Amino acid sequence: LKPFWLRLHDPSSSTKNQQRLFEMSKVIDGTLSSEVTNLTSGSDGVCINWSDGAKSYYDWNWLAKQAKPKEVHQHFWDGSFQQKLPWMEYDAFSTS
Repeated sequence: LKPFWLRLHDPSSSTKNQQRLFEMSKVIDGTLSSEVTNLTSGSDGVCINWSDGAKSYYDWNWLAKQAKPKEVHQHFWDGSFQQKLPWMEYDAFSTS
């Protein structure tokens, strides 16, 4: 996992309902750094010190879950989806 991605997905920088406690744009424009100054590995996870002075902690289980490839379901479009679309005459919602 790349440092930029780790900084954006820091579990300690999110609320329980996954709202970020920082503006993502500040990481993208460089106000908050994604440059690692120190990385410490322990038995239960990794601690990263960022160049802007922030510190993040990543549990090994969380990192393993994030690094695991996601299952992708492919769906090829054909004409069958049209049966599920609602139908309405234009005159029913147009204004005159």
